[in-house]
Amino acid sequence: PDQNVPDDVRSFITKHIATVAQCEALLLISSRPDDSWSLRQIAVRLYASENETARNLKELCDRGLLVCSDERFSLNPLSENIDMLSKFEMRMRAILFR
Repeated sequence: PDQNVPDDVRSFITKHIATVAQCEALLLISSRPDDSWSLRQIAVRLYASENETARNLKELCDRGLLVCSDERFSLNPLSENIDMLSKFEMRMRAILFR
């Protein structure tokens, strides 16, 4: 296993994130946690089709990481999610940009 990823973050990824596209969407949305995003905004930023992006966002909503209101996506404000997403984002950025 990658020693750069703490066990709690690894567990979070294993439990909640099924694809690289979901990881990318989560990192994008968590980069501006107070904003809400349209499906189109997310798809354009991720260079993905709206259909693929919609499937991935639905799965993240089903897992409780995102909420969708009025066709806009944002982080689920549960404190346990926010804390772990913050750790996840910091660790992923450290790995990707080292």
